[in-house]
Amino acid sequence: MHNLQRLFGMCLIGVLGRRVGAVATTTATCTAEQWTFNQDQQSPCFVASSLLAACNGGTWLVPAIDSNTMYQGPASGAESNGCQCSTIVYSVISACAACQGAAVNTWSNWSSKCTRGDIHNSSFPLTMPPGLTVPTWAHLDVTAGNSWDINAAMNNHASNLPSNLTSTNSSSQHSANVYAIAGCILGGFVGLVLLGLIAVLLYRKRKKAKNQP
Repeated sequence: MHNLQRLFGMCLIGVLGRRVGAVATTTATCTAEQWTFNQDQQSPCFVASSLLAACNGGTWLVPAIDSNTMYQGPASGAESNGCQCSTIVYSVISACAACQGAAVNTWSNWSSKCTRGDIHNSSFPLTMPPGLTVPTWAHLDVTAGNSWDINAAMNNHASNLPSNLTSTNSSSQHSANVYAIAGCILGGFVGLVLLGLIAVLLYRKRKKAKNQP
């Protein structure tokens, strides 16, 4: 019976998504903009569903959309809440659309039914869901340009890559160079020792031959 109810609930999903199942989830698959994934390799669609679930009893499904569809904000003031009306949620749901090759809604259209008290600019009204990492680019302001700026988000992502990534590569290259030099030196030393031993053996052999009657 529970499975039938879950299936029925999924059939009622609108463009934004409605509450089904027991956890936040998504049926969307990102085919582009892989940089929008968080550090745990979770898609922006999953991050959006987790944030939206926080204001909706812990459950929310973000469905897949195509290039002819846009994710929409609250349909009415009665559906308005701090999660849906947070620019952070708007940003990750916009990235979710972009990674599917779909159009991105404007902030003014998304938030048109949000009540004034529910709007949160660059912030989230509740404690972040445990274990969920929200990318830093999702905190960028979207109100000035009235839209999620993919270029600004991409630049922010690039500037916030782990600082030890480049240094690790440099250190690895430096270590490789050091080992190569050490190998050459050691090889040369061993070669000289072998040549010295051969020279000593030849010298003794010749001396012994001379001393024989």
